[in-house]
Amino acid sequence: MPTRLGCTEFQQRMRRRSFLQAGALGVAGLSLSQLFQFEAQAAGNTKDHSVIILWMRGGPSQHETWDPKPEAPVDYRGAFGAIDTNVPGIQIVDLMPQCAKIMDKWSIVRSLYHTNAGHSAGDQI
Repeated sequence: MPTRLGCTEFQQRMRRRSFLQAGALGVAGLSLSQLFQFEAQAAGNTKDHSVIILWMRGGPSQHETWDPKPEAPVDYRGAFGAIDTNVPGIQIVDLMPQCAKIMDKWSIVRSLYHTNAGHSAGDQI
């Protein structure tokens, strides 16, 4: 009978020790030269990479933050003003002056599009 932790047959047949032994056998399948090759490749990737996503679900709209559209008709633009960033041609809302100073360090995705009218399904893109 299945339990809240999954299939009982799996739990009875695969113990922690067996699982670790199987994992060790998989690692042992690598030859020493392959292991050194992987370590050398990893050492060559010294440039740090990081991503910070501001996923503001339920927060202000894009017109009130990253895409203020100051030249749009009043019905379409945000309620706040726009300021220039340190990247020519990009403006963001005037409530975020610190973000405007470091705009060259990050990106705004303004091209995301989906045909689903439900916001929660559109989040899964």
